[in-house]
Amino acid sequence: LSEPRTVVTLTFLDDAVRSVAALLDCPAFPAGRAYNVATPEASSHLQLAESIRALLQTSNAIVTPNESKERNRVLDTCLIRGDLDFSPWPLAEHLRRFAAWESSTSAAA
Repeated sequence: LSEPRTVVTLTFLDDAVRSVAALLDCPAFPAGRAYNVATPEASSHLQLAESIRALLQTSNAIVTPNESKERNRVLDTCLIRGDLDFSPWPLAEHLRRFAAWESSTSAAA
C-alpha cells in the first residue's frame, strides 16, 4: 500500500447504478445537481486491506512504506441522502459481497 493512512470513502458499481435508478424515479428530477455516491463509512487504505484480508481468511502480509502521504479522500454524500433519500450500502456489505465473489471464483478455478 503506497498510502496506508489515507482515508477514503469508496464508490461501488452497485451503488452507482442504484443512485441513477433513484434519480430516474425522482418525481421532481433535480436538474443541474451533482451528487457524490460513496459508502457511509470512511476507512484508511490499511483498514480496508486488513478487512479484506480477514474476510478472505488469508495471512498474506500487507506491505506499507515507512513514510507515506496521509490524505482525506472522503466524499460528502449529504446531498444525495437529503434530495433523494438514497443511502449507499454499508462498506461491510460491499466487502462481504466481494469476499463471496472471490471465494466462488477461486473455487471454480
